[in-house]
Amino acid sequence: SVTITSDVTKYANATDQTPPTCGTKSNEGSSSSWRNTTQTITVACTESGGSGCSLATFSKDFSNNTTGTITISDNAGNTRNCTVNAYVDTTTPTCGTASGASTSWITSGTRTITQACTAGVSGCASVSNTWSTDAKTGTITVTSGAGKTKACTVNVYRDASAPTCGTASGASTSWITSGTRTITQACADTVSGCASVSKSWSTDAKTGTITVTNGAGLTKDCTVNVYRDSSVPTVVCTINSNDNNTGVTVGFGAADSISGISSQSSGGTITSTTTYSATNGAGLSNSCTVTVTRQKSTCSTPTFTSWTSTNVVVANSSCSAYNSADCATCTTYVTCNNISLSSVCTNAGVTPASSSPYCKRKYTHTRSRNGCSAWGSWTNGSCTPSTYYTQCRYHGTK
Repeated sequence: SVTITSDVTKYANATDQTPPTCGTKSNEGSSSSWRNTTQTITVACTESGGSGCSLATFSKDFSNNTTGTITISDNAGNTRNCTVNAYVDTTTPTCGTASGASTSWITSGTRTITQACTAGVSGCASVSNTWSTDAKTGTITVTSGAGKTKACTVNVYRDASAPTCGTASGASTSWITSGTRTITQACADTVSGCASVSKSWSTDAKTGTITVTNGAGLTKDCTVNVYRDSSVPTVVCTINSNDNNTGVTVGFGAADSISGISSQSSGGTITSTTTYSATNGAGLSNSCTVTVTRQKSTCSTPTFTSWTSTNVVVANSSCSAYNSADCATCTTYVTCNNISLSSVCTNAGVTPASSSPYCKRKYTHTRSRNGCSAWGSWTNGSCTPSTYYTQCRYHGTK
């Protein structure tokens, strides 16, 4: 008869106490070639005890290992641990202490910060970064030995730039003449920040300054429109020349150091009291007055002591002028020819008197009678004139 023996029976009856041998290893890593994703490593199995390897190759996944173990086995149940180089680290590093970081602002120079870190089996080295530009915070990226990265936020606190002026709430270009003007100046600083500042003016000013400060202590002077003027303008009347005949030449000036002059009078030559005024930009006015008193000169009266048949110039004693050259306009011309005694004396502004004669007439006639052809007295006497001739004279002071 023939006896058939199965493999199981063969293995059961066989004697195999020799562990299998680690063969070729596939997909191993090294200290110079870390991987940061899960890796599958395979070990081939060889067997010399006779039972054979239970598998030709044995595989295992590694995630965070420098080295690892893959166990192989034969059909007799013998096993062997095969050491493999995994060099796998899938862990993201963790940010540690940031040496050199600060919440105290600097306004110049540089800020150097060293960021420490920790990682998985691959380790993590500190990283340094230097800032020479403005920033409140910054980022330092740390990397594990396997190439996994982490962005770490650090406090740089460097601001070398002054803030900028924003809107000035309450400022105006409309003038006020009393009370106060309160202005709130906004500001901006994208790095260290900046708070608004308010200020009130109760004194006169066209513009003013509000100083704003950023978080780093840097300042900026902001010019704002105050437009407050409670004072009238300054005015000055100046006498440039004084002529009693032609008048007074006046110069007029006005000034206002806050709101300026919006309108004013013009100087010139005047012959009577005149007021000059000016108005400033805030609408307040001021004036000065030049009082003119012209001194008149009494015109002199010529004295005539001899009789004359020509016209006599007699000055009117009630007339006076600002200049001696104007006296001609004050005179009365008396015509002595062919006018009556009363007319002559009336035009001369006097009344005939026998004690002090001013007017006298000569009369003649065409026919001689009683020898009456001579100067007459105040009356015709016994002569009957046919033609009258008038002679005049003026003497004394009227």
